[in-house]
Amino acid sequence: MELRKLGNGHWDRKLIARMLAKSVSDDFDEAIKEWKATGDCWWPKYFDNDIPDWVRVSENGPGFCLCGHTVYYHFCIINTVTQEQECVGSDHINAYMIARSIAEEMGLEPSDISEEQVQMWIKERVKNMKADAWWAENGDYWNEITEGLREVDAWINSRDTNEYRWDEELQQNVKKRKLIKRAVGEPLASNYQMASVFWRWDNPKNSRAQINGQGYPNDALLRDATILHLTMREPYANAMAERRRLIETRLERLAEERERVARLREERERQYEEAQRRMRLRQEQKRLEQKRNSIGYSTSIDNEYAKTPQVQKIIEYYGIIVDSLVTRNDNDLEEYYFILEHCVKHGEITEPQVRRLRAIYGNPDRATDEQILLIRENTEIRGPITKDRAEELIQQNNGWVA
Repeated sequence: MELRKLGNGHWDRKLIARMLAKSVSDDFDEAIKEWKATGDCWWPKYFDNDIPDWVRVSENGPGFCLCGHTVYYHFCIINTVTQEQECVGSDHINAYMIARSIAEEMGLEPSDISEEQVQMWIKERVKNMKADAWWAENGDYWNEITEGLREVDAWINSRDTNEYRWDEELQQNVKKRKLIKRAVGEPLASNYQMASVFWRWDNPKNSRAQINGQGYPNDALLRDATILHLTMREPYANAMAERRRLIETRLERLAEERERVARLREERERQYEEAQRRMRLRQEQKRLEQKRNSIGYSTSIDNEYAKTPQVQKIIEYYGIIVDSLVTRNDNDLEEYYFILEHCVKHGEITEPQVRRLRAIYGNPDRATDEQILLIRENTEIRGPITKDRAEELIQQNNGWVA
């Protein structure tokens, strides 16, 4: 695509003539390719004596383009052959930027560059240059007046709504406030309601935020930030301090409540652990009591009940051994004891007790009659005991064989 050329207007023709005079080539189409923008930009400030050399020594000096037209924004261009620098305005920077800068940055031939690429590149570069120049002149002032102003802006330039939101930090519902996005009235008038400064400046929900557009605040935004800084900051400083104090008091109370709840939880956990410890102690005591009872049952069976007439009748009738060693565990021993106790007291046993006796005697895990007789001939060991344990005991004693 053929690159754009300057027109036939008065200032365009002036520019072409002076550029040719400062170029090596006498052909304008070639001469324009010798020039490119450096990226430096300057605009005059009040009582500004710090004028860049490339502006000061330019052909027409500060306030003028190379073509002779007055300018506000001064852009530096350089002839890449002779290294001479000159100064042009924003209307004429375009002719110099497209010829070399786009091609060099994108690694393309100038003829391969589309009109859309040219326009996009020019727009972005001019915007950045203007933004850099603005920040160089006004950046310190802007940063000074906006420091700490965000909270003031959010309070002054917003309004209450009828909706509430849950504040996780404060643990309560708070009324939602909505930023004012459109100004009402005239600046400095008593009824003036400005639009939120930071909504216009850098709010991420604002697609037209100026920080993402031109890159610096426009005059209206700078004016409103100054008004907010000069007239609203001090009157609302105490109010906001009191608001922060109330918030801090609320947060302190919430922290105290969390500590109290944590202490109660720890105390409940301690009480629970203590209750568990006592329960385990009771269970252990019960187990020991049962063990002691088991020993008592074993003694009664082996030394008392087995010799009573009532139990002897059972022995004769059923042809069984009455001995604590016939039981396998404490449950068997306890049942065995109460059956024999019932027999001693009443002279007989019930049918269910008979069935239970048969279950105890018929269990294959109990010590056999032969094991019981062998153990009784050689030791005073009492039950309960299993068949395997009885065999181990017999083997440990060499089978009690003489």
